Amino acid sequence: MEQMHRTLLCQGPVEIKSYNERKKRYLSLFNDVLVVSSNLKRKKFKIKCIFPLNNLWALDDVFLVRRKENCSSKTLYISWPTGNFYVIFRSKDEKDQWYYFLKRAIDKAKKGIKKTFSLQIFTENIPTCDSPLCVPATTRDTVNDIMKKLLPMIRVPVSYFQVTLS
Repeated sequence: MEQMHRTLLCQGPVEIKSYNERKKRYLSLFNDVLVVSSNLKRKKFKIKCIFPLNNLWALDDVFLVRRKENCSSKTLYISWPTGNFYVIFRSKDEKDQWYYFLKRAIDKAKKGIKKTFSLQIFTENIPTCDSPLCVPATTRDTVNDIMKKLLPMIRVPVSYFQVTLS
């Protein structure tokens, strides 16, 4: 059985604001999860939430609507499919460090995920097509992959175009 290797990337005390509540919490960022717990300075602490990184988004609050000038430079916005909260750090430098590690870890966690969707291609400039086409695509497809799927649909042989693989 394969064992999971978990690496601690960053940890520290923060304030979390959700709705109109502010609570002191402790964040621990691992390579695959973000753990929110009660303060680690006590002898006992309680894990409040564990968020898989492939379900998280992190935004620098500076790019969001500025509500409070005095804390926005120290605030990150964390979101997941069913909720969100603001994380307020002690300093802008601490926030910048967390943002760097969070974005890097989230991007790496999401990199391996393959999602399938339908890509709509508008064909008004293609004489052999009279309506838009839908091409099945994945998040891992390249432009060349999409072209290989599209060309037979518009009745153009793939060999007609020189499609190079990367």
